[in-house]
Amino acid sequence: VGGIKPGCFKIGNTGGMLDNILASKLYRPGSVAYVSRSGGMSNELNNIISRTTDGVYEGVAIG
Repeated sequence: VGGIKPGCFKIGNTGGMLDNILASKLYRPGSVAYVSRSGGMSNELNNIISRTTDGVYEGVAIG
């Protein structure tokens, strides 16, 4: 369970460690938001979204 809003806050394990946050460009907001039922899947979503769009605007993991 956790959430992330790039450039603003990180709650729980969402986004992973600092190296994953930097690799996924979670230090600046993008335009895609998501809700995931899995914390591990949210980290994979961060990676996919950062490679294919301008980044994550907000992400929430509820499982």
